[in-house]
Amino acid sequence: MENKFTRFFAVGVVSTLVDWTVFYVLSFYLNYIVALIIAILLGGIVNYILNKIYSFDSKTKQYIKQYGVHLFITAFSIAISSGLVFLLVENDINKLVARVIVTFIMLFFNYLLHSGLTYNKKIWSEKYE
Repeated sequence: MENKFTRFFAVGVVSTLVDWTVFYVLSFYLNYIVALIIAILLGGIVNYILNKIYSFDSKTKQYIKQYGVHLFITAFSIAISSGLVFLLVENDINKLVARVIVTFIMLFFNYLLHSGLTYNKKIWSEKYE
């Protein structure tokens, strides 16, 4: 896979499986919004590690700063996703269906932010370390 978006998508499939599995299980025991937040955070950790290594081949040693950017974007994504899932569920859409719809909506948004900020080689090049 040569295309960054294709790699990002493949990593997204793996991290989404983690995310959705956690969401599915936790939603039986916790409020669906709490389950959503925990699921996105765990999926986000998997996403960061795999994207850093596989999708964007990021060589920066500034792990904490880079993960901080990733975490900020993830938090922003959580806020938007939570709002959208809430709106859909409140309008009688099943919480799992709502989760799938919102995941696809957020795919392109997250790619643009992560490729432009989290893994941008100009930002994280050696001369800025």
